[in-house]
Amino acid sequence: MEEIQKKRVQLQQQRSKLLTIGIVGFGGFGQFLAKRMVKAGHRVLATSRGDYSDIARQIGAEFYS
Repeated sequence: MEEIQKKRVQLQQQRSKLLTIGIVGFGGFGQFLAKRMVKAGHRVLATSRGDYSDIARQIGAEFYS
């Protein structure tokens, strides 16, 4: 029983560490950051002067123009 409770606590801690990250400027470095953050499980919101919506979709980020 204690093992199940420990696993539940670990899952809750992992979920609470997830962030929503905003990136302004989705050029090369912004895309690099987005890839890393999405891989880590974070939610990424991005915007830029140019239209990078297709690239953002491929990465797993949300793009706002």
